Amino acid sequence: MFMILGNVVALACTHYGMPGDWADGIEYANYGFTLVFTLEAMLKIGGLGWRQYIRSPWHKFDLFLVFAAIISAASDV
Repeated sequence: MFMILGNVVALACTHYGMPGDWADGIEYANYGFTLVFTLEAMLKIGGLGWRQYIRSPWHKFDLFLVFAAIISAASDV
């Protein structure tokens, strides 16, 4: 929950005309959050197994968001 709230705060801090260092910091924070959420999904899949993991609608939604974040991060590089 702490990581989700931290991610929300980081996303909410973006604004028009913000300094370059601020934008870079938020970008790196987003990469960090993407890494943490990816590791979380991988650990859940490893612990529960794919079949049990994918049965939960919340896990499907979480996995969709992780894939979207990975694609977004990859397109920034």
